[in-house]
Amino acid sequence: MFKIQIKNASQNLSYEHFEGKLFGGRAPSGVGNALIIKDPSVSRTHFCIEAGVGDNFLLSNISSGNFILFEDGKTLAPGTSAEFSTPNHFTIGSTSIFIQFGSNGNPEDFFNKENKDTTVFNSPKRPEKLKPPSVPTINFEFPSNSKFLDAQSHPVNFDNQNASSAIGKILKSLEKINQLQAELSVGEAYNNQIARQLVEIADLDIGMVLLLMNDQWVISGCHTANENISVQYSTTLVKNVVARRKTFYQDLSNLDEKGQSLLNIEAAVISPILDVSGNIIGALYGARSRNIISKGGITSLDAQLVQMLANTVGAGIVHDRALKSKAQFEQFFSPELANELDRNPDLLSGREQEITVMFSDLRGFTALSNILKPADICMLLQDIMEHLSEQIQLQGGVIVDYAGDGILAMWNAPIQQPDHVERACKAALVMLDGFPAVCQRWSHLLGDFPIGLGIGVNTGIALVGNTGSKRKFKYGPMGLTVNLASRLESSTKILGIPIVISAATQAKLPPHYPTRRLGLARFPGVALPIDIFEFNHSLSDNEWHENKIIYEKALNYFETKSYGNAIKTLAPLIEKHGQGQLVDNPSLKLIRKCLEEMESSSGEFSNVLWSMTK
Repeated sequence: MFKIQIKNASQNLSYEHFEGKLFGGRAPSGVGNALIIKDPSVSRTHFCIEAGVGDNFLLSNISSGNFILFEDGKTLAPGTSAEFSTPNHFTIGSTSIFIQFGSNGNPEDFFNKENKDTTVFNSPKRPEKLKPPSVPTINFEFPSNSKFLDAQSHPVNFDNQNASSAIGKILKSLEKINQLQAELSVGEAYNNQIARQLVEIADLDIGMVLLLMNDQWVISGCHTANENISVQYSTTLVKNVVARRKTFYQDLSNLDEKGQSLLNIEAAVISPILDVSGNIIGALYGARSRNIISKGGITSLDAQLVQMLANTVGAGIVHDRALKSKAQFEQFFSPELANELDRNPDLLSGREQEITVMFSDLRGFTALSNILKPADICMLLQDIMEHLSEQIQLQGGVIVDYAGDGILAMWNAPIQQPDHVERACKAALVMLDGFPAVCQRWSHLLGDFPIGLGIGVNTGIALVGNTGSKRKFKYGPMGLTVNLASRLESSTKILGIPIVISAATQAKLPPHYPTRRLGLARFPGVALPIDIFEFNHSLSDNEWHENKIIYEKALNYFETKSYGNAIKTLAPLIEKHGQGQLVDNPSLKLIRKCLEEMESSSGEFSNVLWSMTK
């Protein structure tokens, strides 16, 4: 058995081969096992591995033009086979492969070794200890006649006998570039099209899309004029061109006079790929190689067309990043807010800010989930959450998180909203008002099973920012303000009231919004008791307004220790309950509290009406 470790920009794969032949490549074919290597610089069927004598393995290079390079400097030419000892390490294209015999050891450990040697010309991701044979280390200098495109590109001269040919070339190239710009994508398949067009524009032997990822150059697209061309590029040439931030096009054959060599490159064109801020994110690399196809120098027209291709790649990457960023924002923010954040991401920086926080939770949903099928529960919950989320975003709220059947949302961050309190309370009203209609759509599942909605709202200072991680974005608030909003939502169960708000929120609401003071409440984790209020979801409920006046009058009697008057004041509400109307839980609680104080012999009085234990 052989243990094999494959490592490149796209793979870090362990493989065990027991017997027979093992064919490796991008799309390997042959009688035996297949090992797919996701590397555009590797041939379709590049090599074959089979058992040799003892612990050795027999390696065959099936590619038509690419050498296999070994750590000790040995090479295996195309169309040849040789036997090698294990453990061993070789490189094909941009992929490193380590092989060992038997089950002892871990091939991955090889890649954890410290590599100190460097090379001048690499295929990307090749281990630094691997050095191609007969490649001298050089101090590269551009010839004095090197050509770069300036900010103002050179005009094309049509006043000669080649004018019609040049015009035809421009039109044909622009047609292809326009097609690529219309598709505007990212990824290997798209970048292979870019590389192909690069080869065709300048009549090159090889074209590549190189992307700079974690300070390393990675081949993201590649096209060669024929199968005999080896996929490799000069990192030194790329780095020098990128340092100048200009498109380079040059006949490099005269470098031999200075004893310099560029891996048989006769001519090259390299154009930096920039992001929206002008940062280098990659490069288009094209070359003609000596002793393969010699076609003369690269013209200014070629370079300008290549530069347009590089701009197309950059636009695709920027567009992809923008879409991902906006899609990420729109999961949590309204479209208007997502657009604002897309223009100014600094708004997401962590800071202290006054915000209004809302927690909502479904009542009876846990019990319902034990009755219905999981698929039905998921569809029902999705419809309810869609309704609630839509109302939050219509009022400019930020959906911070979903937790089971609950939602955490906030207002006044990341952008300031002077009316954030009113927005949050409006959202709570429309969430509650539209809830019965959603339930009605699912009456065939719900039947007579009651489910409800509880909402808590609080206003105060909180720390807002990315409370997630680098792996998962989560913009939201932290602190006592958030904790209290959660406690208020939980209190709706005890109070029998759908929307409960804090005194801080009620104080900043416009006066025309109907609220009822419920009294002082003590919450776990909150040092002092706070006033809590019912927020009425019906602005035209005359009976509610009458009951509010009665209750608040009785509450005032209680807090001044006039218990008998408090009970007398609440009597009409209790009578309504006796006549079949729904009981008002706060009124019953206030009567019980008055009776307890009248019966108490301790003499101690606490005006805290509500003690919320959770």
